[in-house]
Amino acid sequence: MMKIKLEIVNESSEKAPPVRESKAAPFIRGNGDVDYICGNCEAVLAEKMRIGQIKNLVYQCPMCGKLNKFP
Repeated sequence: MMKIKLEIVNESSEKAPPVRESKAAPFIRGNGDVDYICGNCEAVLAEKMRIGQIKNLVYQCPMCGKLNKFP
């Protein structure tokens, strides 16, 4: 399983995608071979995804509260 560490961003700007949040991690599971992990605490935020399956999303990690930008 490949792990991709996400970029931590500050508060989202007008041009940034809206922030999504969930009370649990991972917030989504698929059937691919990539786990996207928090750029701060390394919690798995999206499990078993395909590269490029999640785009233009900023997600708040439920474990540490940091904002993570999906590529």
